[in-house]
Amino acid sequence: MSDGATFPSEARRDWMRPRLWWLVAPAVLFFLIPVVSLLASGFDRGGQGVITFQGDLTLTNYERIFTRALYYMAIWRSVWIGILVALVCLVIGYPLAFIITRSVKPSTTMLPVILVGGGAILISRDLPSASQVVRPENAGVANVIGAAIAQVGGEVDRIYAMEGRSRDEVLGEAKAEASASAVNAGADPASVKIMDIEEVPLAYLPGSATRIRVKAVGDLRMGEAAE
Repeated sequence: MSDGATFPSEARRDWMRPRLWWLVAPAVLFFLIPVVSLLASGFDRGGQGVITFQGDLTLTNYERIFTRALYYMAIWRSVWIGILVALVCLVIGYPLAFIITRSVKPSTTMLPVILVGGGAILISRDLPSASQVVRPENAGVANVIGAAIAQVGGEVDRIYAMEGRSRDEVLGEAKAEASASAVNAGADPASVKIMDIEEVPLAYLPGSATRIRVKAVGDLRMGEAAE
């Protein structure tokens, strides 16, 4: 297998052809077989409480459809509801489909796939649906690069007694602790900012206890600043 391989359209069709059966199989299993079974049971005389096919063929069941008002009215209502639903779907669906086809123009050109990170080892062969499969040099350490350029975070999650203190005072204390945690983890103090604050009052504890969670993030200190 070579990186950057190009797949012709014939190979793609050969790859897709066996998989078309997976689209046909549900139609046969969930539509064709039930419909044939229903038609066969319709011609079977059967009997009260009998659900198995007896082989005694007759048209009695279909005669009842046209001789009993209960049956043909039920059929007529079903047909009428089906026509009404089809018309509503046509009125709503056709304009939407027209808008989508005019606004979204998918391309049939196959795109290249670039494999990086630890998950790249899961693909050990070329992909017929891609024009190229590229494995860059040092692709296995892409996750490390992402972690290295990510921001440094600090978090505090404590239960504070709010009794006798203002909410702003307690939140200020929690923010300061979260910011200090981020700085201790290697964040540049000048870039630290609060990203998330969560307060949960705890009615079952005395002293107006509240659980406060604060998350702060900042850019990683580089060079001498990190030392």
